[in-house]
Amino acid sequence: MTWIEIRPQDVWLFRDGKPFSAGEDHSAHSMFPPTPLTVQGALRQKISVSLGVSIRQYKNASNGKSSTKEAEKAVAYIGKHGELSDVGKFNMRGPFVSLRTNDDIVPLLPTPADLLKHDKSHEFCISKPDQTLLSDMEGGFQFPEVIENYENLPGYWMTADTFAQYLANTPPNSATFNEDSEHQDAFTAYQHGKRIWHNNLVYQSDNRFGVSTNALTSFREEGQLYQVQFIRPQHGIGLLVSISADIPTKLLSGAMTIGGEQRQANVELVENVVIPTRSISDHFKVIFLTPAYFDDGWQPQNGDWSTVFGHSVMLKSAVLYRPLKIGGWNSEKGTARAMHNYVAPGSIYYFETQEPFSAPNTLTQNPEDINTQALGFGQYAVGEW
Repeated sequence: MTWIEIRPQDVWLFRDGKPFSAGEDHSAHSMFPPTPLTVQGALRQKISVSLGVSIRQYKNASNGKSSTKEAEKAVAYIGKHGELSDVGKFNMRGPFVSLRTNDDIVPLLPTPADLLKHDKSHEFCISKPDQTLLSDMEGGFQFPEVIENYENLPGYWMTADTFAQYLANTPPNSATFNEDSEHQDAFTAYQHGKRIWHNNLVYQSDNRFGVSTNALTSFREEGQLYQVQFIRPQHGIGLLVSISADIPTKLLSGAMTIGGEQRQANVELVENVVIPTRSISDHFKVIFLTPAYFDDGWQPQNGDWSTVFGHSVMLKSAVLYRPLKIGGWNSEKGTARAMHNYVAPGSIYYFETQEPFSAPNTLTQNPEDINTQALGFGQYAVGEW
């Protein structure tokens, strides 16, 4: 796998799952990090452009029509135009958020939902399933532990080294927590020894207003005022993505466009990136690092987790953040893709197994015609409980 860093050269626009049309809704919101669907589309386009292939040549090669050798090569690398079920040799992990320091690139990971912080002292603890609170679900499903004056941290990020300590069941030191008033961006906070901080140190929202115009007359349309929310990453913030080694590195680096309005970014090859994980034990928990799709929303159909693990496991408990609504656009058909709920990064599932086994590369299922395993969904880490 080849690790790349996508660095912003402008503000970014990564739409959330809510439909938007000026006149019907006045406000379009962004999300950060973007979904794997957004990033894979930008990178597949980048590879095609690096090969010098026009969109017409690419479409012809995708449809088996006469085209160039470079266009046929593009189809082999990234799959057919508008196709998300067979994406050729393209295989992606991420996106993950990154912080570029003076000496290194630090992966930032979503704060796990079972990591709790005291509301006054900022002391941390790691909760576990409460064995005294059982539901009527098959297998003795246990409710999450509730600790007075402690709560989890949705919308917060932690550095990879702190995340590795968490996986070893060592709570972070309270001194590593950055209060909102301490520092203005993640780079400065990191330099001062902080390792956990809120979204607002990672990016700022940049709201811009506009008025729709009539395409024929170029005059403003009455009642068509709208607001679009752009993302302005803070100093040193970018995106980390791992791409299969089958894609030549020369096709990945350099300028590219990404997200709504094709905003500018630059891709650089990076090395020595480590996303912490641990091997599966008899009592293990899964921490999702990118969104994951399951047929029954938060789990596989009928709760049969063997379909994604390839091994018999028993779900004992879960702590979930609010799900993400992800849809997308089918560029081949010119229509919107169906929107689905995805398990949000940072969500936790607790499992038991009779014997340890090799962990699969991803934990996710496929909605419709999307190969989520190849496109960055269902990335996860494993810890003990």
